[in-house]
Amino acid sequence: MPEFIEWLNSDQIKSLHPLEFAAEAHLRFVSIHPFRDGNGRLLMNLLLLRAGYPILIVSSQVRAAYIDAIAQAQQNDSGIHPLLDLIVDAARYSLIETLQILATASDSQSQGLPFYQEMIAVLQQ
Repeated sequence: MPEFIEWLNSDQIKSLHPLEFAAEAHLRFVSIHPFRDGNGRLLMNLLLLRAGYPILIVSSQVRAAYIDAIAQAQQNDSGIHPLLDLIVDAARYSLIETLQILATASDSQSQGLPFYQEMIAVLQQ
């Protein structure tokens, strides 16, 4: 755990994209596994919220792939890329969901609805 805290506070993380940082922190924390459940996801979402991202949910449809990606990364078979891909997809989905809620909110009808609709279309590509 001390090595994790040292890494978390290091200059090395400053060069990482927020999604990459959250994925790496997630993997490192889940490998320590200090709590019974939700180890990596809880920390990942805290870091992403601090960076301005919405909360990410690992859906039941991708849970097996998520667990496999963590196992592969822990064994260093394929690095962190499969896990990062899942996290990026979850971020895209969460952002689309957030934009759809904003686009249908009554007070947003006159405040940026075209922008929200355009962003939803771009993200769904």
